[in-house]
Amino acid sequence: FHVARTGARVRLLSSLLSLYCAVAALGAFLDATAPNSNGDVVTMVGLAINLAGVYVGGAGMRAARRGDILSACRYDHALRALAASSLAYEAYVSLVVIPEEARHRAPWDEQRPQTNGTTYTQNTSGVSRDDLFLSGVVSVLLWASIWLACLNSSAQYRLAVRDRDSAGVRAPDLEVQQPGEAFLL
Repeated sequence: FHVARTGARVRLLSSLLSLYCAVAALGAFLDATAPNSNGDVVTMVGLAINLAGVYVGGAGMRAARRGDILSACRYDHALRALAASSLAYEAYVSLVVIPEEARHRAPWDEQRPQTNGTTYTQNTSGVSRDDLFLSGVVSVLLWASIWLACLNSSAQYRLAVRDRDSAGVRAPDLEVQQPGEAFLL
């Protein structure tokens, strides 16, 4: 029963991970291929992490469907690597890139106002670099709590499968069933 319950949770979180990462990867791809984009490294790394997230989400759904220890361990390790790289990327973007870009950009950089020769070189948007840094810390903490919930669920599933297998109880393999029966679970 514990394997089925944690497996259902892993399936849910993995499908949400795949969905979110697919949408985020599409957004990163559109940002990278926009006509006025320079295709910077930060955008490409974000795209790669989101594509890896789609793969890891699929691995989680596959592990929950198979119910064997090998796929549960592979998913757990892949999720840990994805969480570490995603948090490092989020921390870099939120704490370094965004505050630094805001410091050098005025709100009218695309269209300079028509004035009597006055040049504006500082950020006058009303948001200080410290405020952006603080919002970056909050963003990183929010993502860390989401990743911890996913990692906890993955570890519980891996341990439940291990305990079930060590007790000698084996659930039927869902991949051998008829294709339409897998949706009834």
